[in-house]
Amino acid sequence: MQAEQIYQRYSGKAVSDRLTVFKDNDTYIFLYQKFKRSNPSQSERKLGFKPRRVMTSETRYELSQLNTVDFKLYPFEHLLENFYVQENLPQRSC
Repeated sequence: MQAEQIYQRYSGKAVSDRLTVFKDNDTYIFLYQKFKRSNPSQSERKLGFKPRRVMTSETRYELSQLNTVDFKLYPFEHLLENFYVQENLPQRSC
């Protein structure tokens, strides 16, 4: 069976984070990505260059038990607020 995307959240502007959560049977896959946005100069913009997002890192975590996980130990904890509600997990303070 192929993993199904069940959650996605973004944050940031010039430097941004994206968390995508997939579920494959009883395994949750957390894909955490960091992006940096380019900033073309005014002359480059006149030539048609546009800001682009470039991935600077990508980390994958696979978890089977979510109730016992301390998400404060993970770099994406700030992106999980709605995920707690969606998956009926105990709400944790940030």
